[in-house]
Order: sequence, then C-alpha cells, then structure tokens
Amino acid sequence: MLALVLAACSLLAITLFNVYVNARGMYQEPPVDAPLPLTGSRPGLDFSLEERVILQRIGEGRASALLIGTSHVMRGFDTCRHPAVLKTAMSGLGPNRALLFARAAMAQGQYQTLFIEITGKDDSRQVAPSEQAWVRHTSLRRFWRSLTVLRTSQSLLACQGNTDSGNAPGFRGVRDIDRLRYSQYQDGLANAPAIARTLDMIEAALPDNGERVVFFFAPVHPDLFSMDDADRLMEAVERLRQHRRFPLESYTSVYRWEDLLDDALWVDATHFRPAVGGRFLEHLLGRYAPAHERTLQVPASGQ
Repeated sequence: MLALVLAACSLLAITLFNVYVNARGMYQEPPVDAPLPLTGSRPGLDFSLEERVILQRIGEGRASALLIGTSHVMRGFDTCRHPAVLKTAMSGLGPNRALLFARAAMAQGQYQTLFIEITGKDDSRQVAPSEQAWVRHTSLRRFWRSLTVLRTSQSLLACQGNTDSGNAPGFRGVRDIDRLRYSQYQDGLANAPAIARTLDMIEAALPDNGERVVFFFAPVHPDLFSMDDADRLMEAVERLRQHRRFPLESYTSVYRWEDLLDDALWVDATHFRPAVGGRFLEHLLGRYAPAHERTLQVPASGQ
C-alpha cells in the first residue's frame, strides 16, 4: 500500500512539474494569436517556462534592438558588447514563438529594430500522438526534458555566446551522421515554399507600428550546405514570398566560402562560435540599426 502511495505521489509530482515547465507539451508552440501577458504582469502557465522567462525580460528590457533566434543565435551571437541589443533565443524556436516574442516587443513600444532568425527547413511541427493527451504530462521523457529546461532557462538571455557542448569532443568537420541529422539542408530548394509561408505568416500577423523588422539566415558550415545552395534557397524564398514587407538577409552576403572552413569556428555543423557570429551581427546592426545601437566595431576578419 505504501509503495502505491509513493508511486502516486511521484507521478503527481512529475505531472505538476511538467505542467509548470510547459503545460502544452514538449514541442507544442503557442497559437499564432496567443494573448499577450498584461503589461506589468508576469506571464502565466499558458506559456512555457522558457517563454515566460523571455517574455518577462522583453517587458523589463531597456534595449532598442531585439534579436530573436534559435540555438544558433544563443551560441554564436555575443551581444555583451552591444548593450542596446537584447538577445532572446531558445533551442528549436519556431515561427509561432518568434511571432509571440516580436508581438510582445512591439507592444512595449521601445524596440526600434527586431531581427528574426529563419532556418533552412520547414518549422511546422507535428506533435506525436502521445503528446496530445494527458500522457504528455506524466512522461518521464518529458520530466528529464523539463529538468534540462529548468537548469538552462536563465542562459536563454545570456549576452555571451554559449558554446558549451558538454563533454563532446571538438568539432572535426562535417560527417555523414551530420548530413543525416541535419537532413533539411540536403533537401535544398524543397524547403523554399514552407519558409516563404512562414515569413508571410509573420509579416501578415505583425502590425505596422514603425519598427524595423529584419529576417536573417544564420551561417551553416559550407561542407554541410554550400554557399551556392544557400543563395539559391534564399532566391527561391524571395520569389515565393507574397509580402516582402521585411528584408531578408543571408550570411552569404557577409562571408566567403573559405571564411567558414576552419573547424575551430564551429561547435558542430550548424552551430557557429562568436568569432563567426560577431561579424554577421555587426553587419546586421550596421545596415539596419541606428548609430546609437552600434557600440563596438568588430574586426573585419571576425576573429
């Protein structure tokens, strides 16, 4: 009997913890039209822990530019030398979350420039059937994922590039396993329609309040996704976009092929180090942000 009581209490604790971290489920994004938290209030449990941390920081921030992105931005963009830029990034950030953070920033009225990362894949995710029912809140897999989120939630806002890759060995070039893991880059132009639809969705949903909004495509190792293929993908996306209200910037306008070959510049095949990201960030700020948002010039070499 005692064993049953302990098991029930453990299951209840796991369920409550999973709900606290993300009541929607592990990979569920918020609705496109998710209500924003009331001004001055803390976001509630209808947002995940990561979303609550970022939304609260956006509301409290005093920056004039906002950087919204995935783990590429989290690891590779060092904004410590740009205090007027607030970096908000989370692993697997999809279009609905990007839209949520952009809408929250526009509601504040202080952010003059928003930079939103796009990826070279279709970001619309289908949640596994087990994630659709009550099972998603009692899953041990969810519990371990929730523990990781709790441990890393504050690093979502760290200005420095987070290149911690645990105990993994240093990057030693693109391997076949990388091509399997990041198969979206092998699909090439097949992802262009989905990316264009994502940009159109965000553009249509964001109000015209006078802020500058810039989409950007972050660097990928050229042995995984060639610079020519990246250019062709961006050109195809531009042709398919319906709105084009916001510009789209690609890393290929900043780097040459040989600039990105050094393995020391990479955490893995898609995550670059701040030595790479600093040069691209300076390009974005120099082209789209006011002079007062550019606090330090990064050397042209990016080293």
